[in-house]
Amino acid sequence: MKKVMFLALAIVLFAGNVLAQTPQSGESSLNRNRDRGPVNREQRMKMRMERLNQQLNLNDEQKKKVEALFTDEETQMNKLREQQSDNREQNRSAFEKMRTEREAKMKDILTPDQFTKYTEMNKNMGPRPGGLGNRQQDQVKEKAAEVKDDASKEKAAITEKAKAKKAKKEAKLKKAAEEVK
Repeated sequence: MKKVMFLALAIVLFAGNVLAQTPQSGESSLNRNRDRGPVNREQRMKMRMERLNQQLNLNDEQKKKVEALFTDEETQMNKLREQQSDNREQNRSAFEKMRTEREAKMKDILTPDQFTKYTEMNKNMGPRPGGLGNRQQDQVKEKAAEVKDDASKEKAAITEKAKAKKAKKEAKLKKAAEEVK
């Protein structure tokens, strides 16, 4: 029981450590620009487009289409934020639907190689405000799996020790019973 409690405590501490770490290469634009004051829509769009162009080498037509897509998406997001209900799952599914639609449109705009790079960029994006990034989620899942595996190995070892102890005890009892006869 103590070992299970220890493992649970280790998971909680590891998750807290991951949350407390300062993001570096994948920082969100909010963290990166904290010293420069608030970022307006145009600045955010410019930074996003620069990052994409730098990573994907977009041509002029792609730049226009991607910028139009992001502008339209931002408008839709603002509407959704205004209409947000108290139902978290409903809000989450609406934002997830928008993300899925954006991915499909980006697949049409970008070349297959660019789209692969784009999805990899998004996969490795750092933590968002209020949550863990994909890398951190993966790290937590890996650590949890390791702890679970360690716990099951430890449980198996404890079970084996208990069986051995029981067998030893039974042997002693059998020997004592034979001596009594």
